[in-house]
Amino acid sequence: MILKEVFQKKVDGPVMFVSNGYVYCYDKTCTVISKLRLDDFKVVGKIRHGSGNFTYDTNGDYFLLHDNANNSATVYYLPDLKEVHSFSYQSRENRPTDIYDYEDYLFILSKKGIYRFNKENWNSVKVADLDGWTKFCVRKGNIFVCKDFYNLYIYKMNEDRMNIILHIKMDDIFPEDEVRKFIPDYRNKEMPGFSEDMRLCYVLPYKNDLIAVTNVGVFRMTMDGKIVWRTIRYVEDNIEIAGHYGYVTYSGAFYRVDLENGDLDLYGNDGKLPELVYNGRILRIFGLDFVYRNGCIWRMIYVGGIVLLAIIEPETGRFVYFYKFNNASDCNCEFFFINNKIYFISDTFHVLEEVEGEPEKTFCGVPMSETELEKVDITKKVNNKKPAPTYEEADIPLFEEIKKVAHVEHACVLDAECIDNLGDY
Repeated sequence: MILKEVFQKKVDGPVMFVSNGYVYCYDKTCTVISKLRLDDFKVVGKIRHGSGNFTYDTNGDYFLLHDNANNSATVYYLPDLKEVHSFSYQSRENRPTDIYDYEDYLFILSKKGIYRFNKENWNSVKVADLDGWTKFCVRKGNIFVCKDFYNLYIYKMNEDRMNIILHIKMDDIFPEDEVRKFIPDYRNKEMPGFSEDMRLCYVLPYKNDLIAVTNVGVFRMTMDGKIVWRTIRYVEDNIEIAGHYGYVTYSGAFYRVDLENGDLDLYGNDGKLPELVYNGRILRIFGLDFVYRNGCIWRMIYVGGIVLLAIIEPETGRFVYFYKFNNASDCNCEFFFINNKIYFISDTFHVLEEVEGEPEKTFCGVPMSETELEKVDITKKVNNKKPAPTYEEADIPLFEEIKKVAHVEHACVLDAECIDNLGDY
């Protein structure tokens, strides 16, 4: 099996998110959000808003846009891009930070509270008070598991009120003196890498329990707060659950946690990926994004200015295949799977498929394929045999510069598409 690129397209602006077969990105002015169909990357709709200073959140069906300049928010229904509700807030503490679906309601969170909106008439009621940033993680019936940076909360929804029924402090799970036995520089103010406080990164469902990931370890907890097991080891944000294992990989690290008992599997290599040696030099590995799919770990790797999609064998922790993206932006990429296709995003969309075949190249001894399609040509095709028109007031020196940048011979072909490629000209 190898990966083969089947489609490539230059995108007009930064990608925001992907949902239900569409990709959403904003333009250079940050005032137009385009909806593109993933099948052919055609624009099928746009949201036009008045502020280039915005943040956003989405749950896949609804899109919440915050106009930071005017302290206002607008809710859009993504299937038809229609505006369904808008409201203002008095201060930054009341600015919406998260949205979540629950039955016929949409929950919108701010630092000061949780608000429940009825989707029929968009009437709202405040169902809980908050004292800082909070995020929904897991829901089981009318039980909501939430987190901030240092605490895990379990709320129960009763009619028009959410009440806290359990509060777990991360410092109680991972006391500083115990963490320092395994991570000596934890909370050492002289070591910038560990000068931060405890950070609760993710809370995920596992069977009838919860798996919580912090920056210093992972633990399993029942819904009533009983700690099943706890393991201390530095984690960079993410864990991917597959079967009864939780996989962790970031930069040069790779290990897994047995979710039944908390045992660590460091693959006999102190939890590190195999070294990549190129021209006699050990390459330093960067990257975070990874997923478990078809029995393998798929992960972005950045080494020496090279962008790779790596496949790692979970049972051995070894690289088995690389796909190299040419002309990709270093350390600013992501990928995802939809309908057996792999979509890779940098400043250009790449679509890959798995096909039969054997890789013809290697990288650091690992089989490798790479981008075969030519880089997208976004310049105009011009018939240079036609005589150039004359202009009484033409700026000839500037036109000569434009010719070099835009690859055109006549000023009459300088339309908006070409002008976008002129940079500062």
